[in-house]
Amino acid sequence: MKFDPTYHSYYAADSFPGPLDYEGDTNLLFHNNCHGGFTDVSEASGIAGLVGRAMGVTAADFDGDGYPDIYVANDKTENFLLHNKRNGTFEEIALDAGAAFGQNGESTSAMGPVFFDMDNTGAMDLWVSDSKYNRLLKNTGKLPFQDVTQQAGISQLTAQYTSWGTGVQDFDNDGWTDLFIAHGGLIHMVPQEDSLFRNLGGGKFQDVSTTGGPFFDTKSVGRGACFADYDNDGKMDAFLVNLGGPGVLLHNVTAGAGHWLMIHLVGTKSNRDGIGAKVEVVAGGLKQTSQRVAGSDYLSQDDWRLHFGLGGNARVGKITVTWPSGTVQTLENVAADQVLTVTEK
Repeated sequence: MKFDPTYHSYYAADSFPGPLDYEGDTNLLFHNNCHGGFTDVSEASGIAGLVGRAMGVTAADFDGDGYPDIYVANDKTENFLLHNKRNGTFEEIALDAGAAFGQNGESTSAMGPVFFDMDNTGAMDLWVSDSKYNRLLKNTGKLPFQDVTQQAGISQLTAQYTSWGTGVQDFDNDGWTDLFIAHGGLIHMVPQEDSLFRNLGGGKFQDVSTTGGPFFDTKSVGRGACFADYDNDGKMDAFLVNLGGPGVLLHNVTAGAGHWLMIHLVGTKSNRDGIGAKVEVVAGGLKQTSQRVAGSDYLSQDDWRLHFGLGGNARVGKITVTWPSGTVQTLENVAADQVLTVTEK
């Protein structure tokens, strides 16, 4: 948004104005020229014509056409879903896709967007934390997305909170991605508990915050949340950033967690970090899909390695990596419980 440091026409007890007190602004897109420079293509791509109050952004190929699309979470205005037209331009389709507004057609204070495969169908679903009920949007392979937040059991348990940083990770390594949500007061610095939801499969999530450890009995003014296996033990950990308080490092000590695999991508023909690559992992009849994204969530950056929980499977039957270059690479009969580096051939 267009920040104005001289603006003072607000209620002093609130300490600062809200997002609607400022004008919205356009987002920017820079094309990498591959020689140490960038070209501003915001106008040429069509992105500069969209005005919002952006809080979070992520990119993934939600329709499987091989080109990454962009989702922008806006504060108090409609969100943007920018469909990649494969010619250097984007088309804003959030309204038609059912991803622009909240469950009741309201403009939410959207915070952290994450693309992920909720039900292991291979399609990228969309999770967005916000100040209302949050949004879990199921990708059925055709638009619009289906809002399944209530059916999943999430809306009813998060409506009392303001949600900010969030993560979609398989915390118990059972092969199904779970949800972590950081909460905190919007204006008055009201501390709140954080939430942990376990993916039960079948589109259902269970609130397991009360058994997640003593941390979930504490309250803080949560903002950012990033996730990584910082000690390489195969279980995803979390670091939380709080407003007006110290950060918190949460070590995942889940008992009885399943086997796991972490994949580190190294591109050669594609970009060196493998951003935009799709990875499919098949183990014990369960196929999981993940995409290597550059960033997601709110004010945070996750571990760039792709983490897969494998349940009771000590080996992976097949790994398929589809690189942005179009190269498809396959590995078979891979041992679990390791960090595997895959270099594009």
